[in-house]
Amino acid sequence: MPTYDAVLRKSLPGMDLPASTLGELLDSYYAATGFKIVPSEGPDYFVHDTERFGAIEVDLHIERDGQELCPGQDLLFPLLPNDLVFIAPMAC
Repeated sequence: MPTYDAVLRKSLPGMDLPASTLGELLDSYYAATGFKIVPSEGPDYFVHDTERFGAIEVDLHIERDGQELCPGQDLLFPLLPNDLVFIAPMAC
């Protein structure tokens, strides 16, 4: 059985979603996929609800100008037009 990460990378490669903040991006992601990503009870992570794997804790990172940024759960974190947002399952 493929891992969640492999399924996500294969099924959603390079989605271009309109958003000026992290919160708007998550709303756009939900509109495009039907899957919600919401802040978890912990201070830095999110929960991604999937049909196939259920609720999975994920981490969101932003690549901007060659740097990796971790906005935590700041839904008002501003996004720039060339930002790349990565959704990855928690490693541990």
